[in-house]
Amino acid sequence: MWYENVEAYKSMNEIVEILMRRDGISQLEAENLVEECKEELWGAAARGSYQECEDIVYSYLGLEPDYLEVLLW
Repeated sequence: MWYENVEAYKSMNEIVEILMRRDGISQLEAENLVEECKEELWGAAARGSYQECEDIVYSYLGLEPDYLEVLLW
């Protein structure tokens, strides 16, 4: 993964680490899950549905909406 914004990259790594530690999955599995989540988020964001974005983050990653900005970067 390449991120132009270093802070977004660090935060994305934090999400991957949380998933690995909490769910006991591999780094590749966590990265794939984050990418799937991001794809769904972009669709919801294009429709202008903030509530749907929150639901997607919780459904895919089990995380609070605090991570939305990082995921949509």
